[in-house]
Amino acid sequence: METNDMTQSLQEKLKVVRQNLEYKEANRFHKALASGTRMLIIGMLSAAGPLTVGQIVQMTGVSQPTTNRHLSILRNAGLIEVAKKGGKNTFYEFSEFGFATNINYTRGAINVLKTDPSHE
Repeated sequence: METNDMTQSLQEKLKVVRQNLEYKEANRFHKALASGTRMLIIGMLSAAGPLTVGQIVQMTGVSQPTTNRHLSILRNAGLIEVAKKGGKNTFYEFSEFGFATNINYTRGAINVLKTDPSHE
């Protein structure tokens, strides 16, 4: 296959992938991981188990409003979930299932792109 044909085929696949749920979820997942602070929060929740917002603020040194924003992004990406609510406190925990699901979404999006166009 010529380079021009291969480029056109890849561009067509990219259009399909961008409309695909797996791509959208994988994109949200990778954007959530694109912050050092969010990676730190994921690591803390994975290692320590459920933590309150106050504990996360104290451990990271990041303000509460900023921490809440990071938690919202992580929650929307399926990487963390509410473990329990107690009084004023909400406890967050790392979601192994959400992480694994997002890895599978990423694989799905990549597999669409690496399909050999000569076998279509």
